[in-house]
Amino acid sequence: MTRLATLLPTASARLLPPRTIPDLGAPPGCGLRVQAVVLLVSAVAFAVAPRVAGGGEPAHTLLKAGLLLAVPVLLFWLSRRDSAARGLLHERPAAWRHYGPVAPVALWLALTYAGPPAESPSDYAASVDPVTLLAAIVVVFVVNSLLEEVFYRRWLQTRWERVLGML
Repeated sequence: MTRLATLLPTASARLLPPRTIPDLGAPPGCGLRVQAVVLLVSAVAFAVAPRVAGGGEPAHTLLKAGLLLAVPVLLFWLSRRDSAARGLLHERPAAWRHYGPVAPVALWLALTYAGPPAESPSDYAASVDPVTLLAAIVVVFVVNSLLEEVFYRRWLQTRWERVLGML
């Protein structure tokens, strides 16, 4: 049943119109390729390092902050003169791009939390005070969801799409 909770939202995501690569005028320059490679190395290092080091928390969070946030920020600061890379940082998606992914995400949430593969809720919220719970929710969201989404979709994917084209 858990495969169903993954396959249906994935299949519904295929209904979204394809994204076009922004026309930045010139073919990708050396700076954009360097950014793409550095970001890829950072992503691979983040995937491999915890398994090699056998680390748990806080090592995982520190690795994530260093490799998925600090490395890209430093990279972008150092290469801010490359016009093709700068165009990717300031690209504004069309309005449908903001709301198009709602359907697959809603389907996944419905199947995961209300469907057959749903797990029973945890009692963690009852065991901590509301301020600690809210702080934990915000930190987990920012570190896990927001940072990873920005790194993988906005920074890494856009550069490799520009270098390789849409695959």
